This record gives sequence, C-alpha cells and structure tokens, in this order.
Amino acid sequence: MPPIGHLTQPVTYIDEDLLQYEILWTAAGTSHAVFSLPADKLVALTQGAVVTVKA
Repeated sequence: MPPIGHLTQPVTYIDEDLLQYEILWTAAGTSHAVFSLPADKLVALTQGAVVTVKA
C-alpha cells in the first residue's frame, strides 16, 4: 500500500537505513511504473517516522 494519497493519513514507518541513499527507486507493482525519489522527499511526502529496524 503506498503511504500517500489517502483520505486519512496512515501511520508510516521509514527504515533509517533507506536514508543512507541519495535517491530511492520504487515501482507501483509493475516494471512500467518505476520512478526515482530523493530519500529526503520520502520523509516529507509521507510524514513518516524514521525508525531503526535492525535486530
């Protein structure tokens, strides 16, 4: 489920390790819908909480 575009904002958690990359690549379930996104924009767009996921 994408973390944006909902009538009610879902709770979103972002693995802090993703932020080590300048650009993130994502897809919408198909290889024809691949796009890049600056890592800092992911946090801004989703208003997600950056968390540690490591065990």
